[in-house]
Amino acid sequence: MSIMIDAHFHKLISPLLPQEYGQLQENILRDGCRDPLVTWQGILLDGHNRYRICREHSLPCRTVGVDLPDREAATGGGQVPGSRMDH
Repeated sequence: MSIMIDAHFHKLISPLLPQEYGQLQENILRDGCRDPLVTWQGILLDGHNRYRICREHSLPCRTVGVDLPDREAATGGGQVPGSRMDH
């Protein structure tokens, strides 16, 4: 499956601090991408940073699709469903 980055959803994600991103990258390089990326209709909702790191290092990552009725539901009122600090 091809993963698409949507600018609207990407803007909803708070950027990680450099040390947070570095720690996430270190963890993924050591342990792999443990949490699946969350997609809706092929659009990445959760896991933007994990996806970037995996692509940069040619690492595999799993995805899980969510069934939502529309874009508004996908934003969850400004919060991406299932969003965590490690996007």
